[in-house]
Amino acid sequence: MSADLARRLRLKDLHLLRAVDTHRSLSKAAAELGITQPAVTKALKDLEFLIGQPLFSRTTRALAPTEMGTFLMGCAAPLLAEIDLLARRIDAYRTGASGQRKLGVIPYAAPFLMPATLKLAMERAPAMAFSVTEETTETLLAHLREGMLDLVLARHCSLPPGSQLSLRAVHQEAGVVVAGRAHRLAKARGLAVADLLDEEWIMPPLNSPTRLAMEHAFVRAGLQPPAARLETYSSSVLINLLHVTGMLAILPEAVSRAQEGFGIVAILDCDLACDLPPLCVYRRERAMPDDALDLVEQAIFDAARSASAGRAAGNP
Repeated sequence: MSADLARRLRLKDLHLLRAVDTHRSLSKAAAELGITQPAVTKALKDLEFLIGQPLFSRTTRALAPTEMGTFLMGCAAPLLAEIDLLARRIDAYRTGASGQRKLGVIPYAAPFLMPATLKLAMERAPAMAFSVTEETTETLLAHLREGMLDLVLARHCSLPPGSQLSLRAVHQEAGVVVAGRAHRLAKARGLAVADLLDEEWIMPPLNSPTRLAMEHAFVRAGLQPPAARLETYSSSVLINLLHVTGMLAILPEAVSRAQEGFGIVAILDCDLACDLPPLCVYRRERAMPDDALDLVEQAIFDAARSASAGRAAGNP
């Protein structure tokens, strides 16, 4: 039975599965695939007959994957990702270009490492093109698993068994407490962590790697972590709010030093010790060899090493 299934299961069946799973709508899946809705309906029924179980349940509002549908999509996603990469590499070979690599980065790493990384990568591979997506760690890793991204630069988080992702730590950094330049504590010296608890705080979303690190910093100091008046993962929203409100936040030190140099924020002089999760490079396991992506990964490590050396030289 398994050998027969392997012979009869086609690549277009997996593309159909992905389209229906993405849109949860037969009409939208048909539009993506460039075929009619009746054709999608028939193809899905044929696939379910081949598998021997329903893959989606029909509700009044949308389609929902069954347990088998979720299992099959989890198996199909990395296969489709590799096929997509193969197609891009074939196209690049035919056109004489290096192709495009799709990178994902969290907001606070974007201004710190990505400009230097892209500069190095573009110098080393002049024909290569890039797209960069900025999102939360959770969203980026989901996109990486689904093949929508080739490489992700994000905070360290535990990968569940079977995630089919690998990671390498790039850079460890501390977090510092920041406020707007006009904040009443901006010029205070020797602040204790307890002095900050009654302030209003901007925090990353609950249960994100950075939020957990911030909360652990307060717990290590023997204090209850402050509640978040506002939760956001947007660096631009956070920086602008600090500028116009009396709120506090914890940001990576490199980002904070740069913003302080521009006169946008002030780093508070307090004894909070906050070790942020290291920045890591994530890639799919068992992916086909990709020299261009190896080049991008090396550029990230070189950019991080250069940035660390620059800060050490400026702070003897």
